[in-house]
Parts: sequence; structure tokens; C-alpha cells
Amino acid sequence: MAPTYPQGRGSTGSPRPTWHDLLVHDGSTGESRDRLAGLVRLLTGAPLAALALTGTAHPQDAVPEPLCRAVVGTGRPVVLDDVGAAAWAGADPAVAATGVRAWAGFPVRAPDGRVAGVLCAGDTAARAWTARDVEVLGRLADVASGEVALRVLAADAEAARARSQFLSRIGDVLPIGAGLADSWSTIARVALPVLADLAVVSSVEEGGVLRVQALEHRDDRGRPRPADPADVPAHRRGDPHGAGRVAATGTTELLPELARLDRLSEGQRALRERFDAASEISVALRARGELLGVLTLLRTSRRAPFGPDDVGVAEAVAERAALALDRALSYDHERSLSTHLQRALLPTALPRFPGVEVATRYVPAGNAQVVGGDWYDAYRDRSGTARLVIGDVAGHDIHAATLMGQLRTMVRVAGHDGSRSPAGVLTAVDAATGALDASVFATVLVAEVSDDGRRLTWSSAGHLPPLLLTPAGAVCSLETRADPVLGLDLGDAGPVRRDHTAALPPGATVLLYTDGLVERRGEDLDEGLQRLAAVAAELAPEGHGLAVLCDLLIERLGARADDDIAVLALRTAPAREGTGAPAARCPSHLREGPDRRGVDA
Repeated sequence: MAPTYPQGRGSTGSPRPTWHDLLVHDGSTGESRDRLAGLVRLLTGAPLAALALTGTAHPQDAVPEPLCRAVVGTGRPVVLDDVGAAAWAGADPAVAATGVRAWAGFPVRAPDGRVAGVLCAGDTAARAWTARDVEVLGRLADVASGEVALRVLAADAEAARARSQFLSRIGDVLPIGAGLADSWSTIARVALPVLADLAVVSSVEEGGVLRVQALEHRDDRGRPRPADPADVPAHRRGDPHGAGRVAATGTTELLPELARLDRLSEGQRALRERFDAASEISVALRARGELLGVLTLLRTSRRAPFGPDDVGVAEAVAERAALALDRALSYDHERSLSTHLQRALLPTALPRFPGVEVATRYVPAGNAQVVGGDWYDAYRDRSGTARLVIGDVAGHDIHAATLMGQLRTMVRVAGHDGSRSPAGVLTAVDAATGALDASVFATVLVAEVSDDGRRLTWSSAGHLPPLLLTPAGAVCSLETRADPVLGLDLGDAGPVRRDHTAALPPGATVLLYTDGLVERRGEDLDEGLQRLAAVAAELAPEGHGLAVLCDLLIERLGARADDDIAVLALRTAPAREGTGAPAARCPSHLREGPDRRGVDA
């Protein structure tokens, strides 16, 4: 391939992005960078490879600074078959000092579009970079860009998780049905010490008077301690600031610095004098549209004052306190975070496959984990063949989500050119993760559907077996000899992966799923698989659309799930009129064999 050259020499540097610390100081970053560099070497055959992030030091073997600056400055790939033939590059002593003769670098971008670094490959001898080399580097650069976005999203999710954990504790201490008269002290105590140093709960009495019902403060050890409510004068609706004003207006009031106010209520002055109250948020307590009181949160001068970000949390505390919201509110909040992050890592749209309909569903864990490791993928490889993937990475944390994103992309890259069978795809991923010593433990099933939609070929790395449903209601578990999960150290030879093939009758449905659909705590897995088969047999003859079938399966089986659920379903075209009744039995021919299209194909 002819080399391409940048229009200019590029900038002399790049401003340090705000997301830089997320990449450089994350403990798993070095491992991720090594993994991507290893994939470049494995898939291109280049002896040198690196992921160079802006503002960090790197080994000099594959990272000639002037070449990287050209990529950063132009935001475009630089591909040089012979560095010396490019006058602007070959004459640079810094390039010559590295000994690199052939070099290709692709930009890695941050979520805001800026160049965060360069994914590059190099050789000490001139070489012609092939179209496949360029495609691999481009795709892996996209993977690296996705990791940047994932880490930014993960940081946001962790911050939201801390807030939601605090809010969920409120539901734990305010049981449904507790009377307001019994809850004043608990309401005051729940915000300490996480959100405030002092909390005052006042009820609205006749005549516009607010009576202090509970007063809690943070002691020297950070523990909530009650104080005598009589120590605080009553607030009134006519007060210029604080609880009295909020009772009159119904609007939350943020007072970052009480010392700057010209006028204070008697209650505010008393709190400043006795407890060193320096910053305040007051929020109305409403239930069924009625104002019951005001929650006032205060911080001392030894703590950062309240800011706009604290207002939403304070209002959430007040809402839960006044309405005695049950724990489901916190559950829904964390569930939303989990779904948002997980769906960001799943395909946003599915391609159309000739002769095959595909539907997918993802449901986060019932315990509202922030992130999970379940995923699915459906795409057409270069030859147009339908490829389906479903997998489950062990764990329910940011690390699991990161590995899930990497594995999903590795599987797609390995299968994109269509030269590998499903077993070959998994074998290629085995080689990549094994060579990089990646700490991966995941089940994955890779499948492909023939162009006429009548044959399914799959390979499973320890994943649950596909389920085949015929239009007449027969349910067939496509269970085969299990191959090892990804990530097991089985020596230099690696695991033996096998392809399995089954004929698909007209109108047949194949279900791929993760263990959240069938596993229950304290129950044998076989019971869950039998339950799935029974429900599927009941639903299959009813003629539901594929998407509706997925919804019904999750509705019937996923209500008690403790884990994420991913479902990927495909349906073949129905039989033509006049070709006979649909098959009532499972296909009798199920073939299996070793990988017939090798990793090097």
C-alpha cells in the first residue's frame, strides 16, 4: 500500500485533557494498554506496538515523538511504509534514534473529540502495510477510544453510585407506614455526617409558627448526637431566610455563607453561636401535596460550604423523609444508572439479516448493581454472514464492564473478515488473552447463520446451550460437549474449540441467553433450564412476535433474577404455503466437530 503523509508536521504538543487522570492513574490502565498493544502485534505481525497517551512517558521503540505529534496535530492516521522515504520524518534525528523504519499511527479520541493519544505499530525494516493492517489498527484505535469514553462514564457512574447509596440508606431507616410523629429524629439523623454536620426538622403549626421537632449534630468523632430542640427559637413564615422563608414560599433555599447575610432569623443566629453553623440548605417537607414541615441542613465553618450540587441531594432526602418513600425509589435510581452504562456498551441498532429476524433484550440485575458483565452482539461479517454473540464476564463492577467491552470488540474483530468459524473466533480470542496474560474469566457463545437461514453453526466457551423452538411447540436444547470458558490457563496449546451445527426448520426460533434468566440462588442450574424449556414450550405455539416472545420470557422468568439478563433471539423465515405443516419435532441431525477454519485463515 502506498504510504500516506500528513499535510503538516503537526503541533509541538497537545494540551493535557481533563480526562487524563482517569487514564493515567487508573490501576488497570497499564494492563489495558499492554493488551491493545499485544493485539496490534498479534493481528498485524508488527514487532513493535504501543498505545501512547498524551502527557505520559512511553518506551521509545514504537513511539517516535515527531510521528505521534503529527497524528495528534492533524487528527488523522499516518501510515509510512518507509519512514526514510518521507523527507519530513526521515530527516528528524528523534525518529532516526528509535530505529523505526516502518510506522503506522492512528488517533485515539476522547469523548469530546480531542486526540487523547496514538495507537501505533512499527517495524525496524521497511514494510508494506496491508489494507487489513490498516483496518485492524483503525478498529483497535476505536476500541481504545471506547475505553476512554468508558472510563469517563464509569467515573460519572461511581459518583452517582455514591449519591444513590446515601439515598438508599434513607429507605432503610424510614420503613413504609412509619408515622411522621415517630420519624422526626430519624429524619434529622439520616443526613449526618455524609451530607451535613447539623440537621433541624421543624413542623408547621397553626399561626405560621415552625416548631423544632428534632435537632441532631455531628460530634467530634463524626457520630450523630441529639440536642435539645428547645435550644433553637421557633422559626416563623415571615423570616427573611431559612426555614420560615421556605415554609412561606415552598422553594428550596441555598445559603452558602450565613456570615454574608445582612439579616438572620433568631434560629439561625442561635445555630451559628452554639454549633458554628456556616452554610445552610432548607427544603420543604411535603406529603400528598401538604406542607408538613421544613428540613434544614447545616455545615460548620470547618467544612466546605453547600453548593448547587448538594441541593438535589437535600431535596431527595426531604422527599423521602416526608413521603416515607419505600426502598423502591432508590432501587429505580440505581437501576437507571446501571441500564444507562450497560446500554452504552451494547449495540444501539441491529442490522437486518436476509431470511432471519433478530431481537435482543437486556435487563439489569434486580439488586441494582451499577454495572454488569453481560453482553450481546449481532453483525454481518465482511462476507455478509450473520454473526451472533452472547457472553457473560464474571463480576459486577467497573472492571467487569471494561473487560466486557474489550472482549466484545475482540470477538467482533476476530470474526469480522469472515475467514474464521465460530470456534476459530474463540480460538483467536484465546490466543490474544493468553499471550497478554489478561485476567479474564468469561463465558461466550459465538454463532453464525447460513445465508439461507437454514443452518446454525456455533461454538461455546462454557456458555449455556442455545434453545431451539419449533413453530409446533417442540423445544430442543442444543446442548453439546462443553468447551472451556475464556481465561483458563490450559498451557501453551490452549483449549480445543469445536464448532457445532444444527439445521433450522422454517419458522424456528433460537434463544441465546445469559444465566440471569435461569439461575436462582440455592437452586440447581438444571431446574432453571427445565423451567425455561417449559415456559418456551408453552409460548412457542401461541405465535408471538419475536420481540414479544423475549418480553414474555423475561416477564415469566426474570422477576426473581439476582443477576443481569441478556437475551438474543433469532427466527428463521416461515415455510412457504403448500410445503406442509411445521416441524413438530426437534431436528435429528446435530453435528459437531473441531474448528475447521483455523485462526490463521
